[in-house]
Amino acid sequence: MVQLSNIKWYSLDRILKNDVQYYIIFGERSNGKSYAVDKYIIDNFFLKGEQFGFVKRFEEDIKSKYMNEVFNHLEDYILEEYNHRIKFYRGQWLVYEDGLEGRISECKVFGYAFSLANVNRTKATSYPFINTLLFEEFMSIDCRYLDDEVNLLLNLVSTIGRQRTNLKIFMLANAISKYSPYSAALNIKLHRLKKGEIILKEFKDKKGYKTRFAIERSENVNVFDNADNADKIVYNIFGNSGVGQMITSGDFEVHKYKERIDNITFSEYKLPGDILINKKDKMPFYIRFEDYYYQIYIKYNNKYILGFREIDKNRIKEGFLINGGIVSNNIVNINNVVIFNTFNDTSNKILNIIVNCMRLKDFIVLSDDDGENVVNGFRLGGLQLVN
Repeated sequence: MVQLSNIKWYSLDRILKNDVQYYIIFGERSNGKSYAVDKYIIDNFFLKGEQFGFVKRFEEDIKSKYMNEVFNHLEDYILEEYNHRIKFYRGQWLVYEDGLEGRISECKVFGYAFSLANVNRTKATSYPFINTLLFEEFMSIDCRYLDDEVNLLLNLVSTIGRQRTNLKIFMLANAISKYSPYSAALNIKLHRLKKGEIILKEFKDKKGYKTRFAIERSENVNVFDNADNADKIVYNIFGNSGVGQMITSGDFEVHKYKERIDNITFSEYKLPGDILINKKDKMPFYIRFEDYYYQIYIKYNNKYILGFREIDKNRIKEGFLINGGIVSNNIVNINNVVIFNTFNDTSNKILNIIVNCMRLKDFIVLSDDDGENVVNGFRLGGLQLVN
């Protein structure tokens, strides 16, 4: 890591004061989260003999060409502090004393790489010396998650931890998505946490066994605001690009969504030939994400186009609510986006149109924030979408 002046990098000191099993840390890009955990892992190995496991989602993510770079920013530290060098070989990180040639016979196993996609391969193997598990990028920038991913992670944790109680799991991510299966499983609205806030959660099963979590939204370290960049030059503010603005602010990324498709729009600034979505296009279907509710409109002009407008939930009197709790006795809830036999033919047809339009990205919104909430609402309803 380039040590820019006047920057206070992220530290594990605050979150490690909590005795929990899972440490979930997310926030600003490049603020030192990975560096802090990697250094913790290195010190635990050389001072305590504790190994670690490094977890990524897909098998291609743990190929040697990527894994060889994981500790590049700490190679000098390993050499200066512990007189060792490090290399990655056949799914393992190995360390050897400086001055040796690094033959396998001269190396000690430092850690192992795992992919959740192939977690079943680990079940027959024992890892009694792994005391730290690091899951990098638990939030997916394109919302590509594995089927039943949370349980895949739990199976890996179970394989490594066995009956031990001294395993610590770190889950790291940049603030790139309001939705992940992990926030959904823990019933946490990660984007509602304040920067620098740490919350604790505990869950128990029927027999009283418990798992504790410490969740931190890291503070901004203002990596662009330093003595080496007095002119505040950055490369990511590309007009009104939502993602670009988020990189410097440390806020959650919001993707760009369409405000018009062809000549279909909500816009009050009507252009010649524009067709506005209006009240007559309302359908008795609504989408919910957290505390936000959106009316669904359907317009046909050579193809179907959806429109979404935020609505006060108290104005919803009847209809079908996708991904929602009961708003009133007249609401039918659709918690998974599938066809229900209890619908009439018209309801089935409308739901099919909605699902197809979302998959084809044939929808418009009034703002990028609205688009993000709508897309996340469908994901929580069970529809697989990518940005």
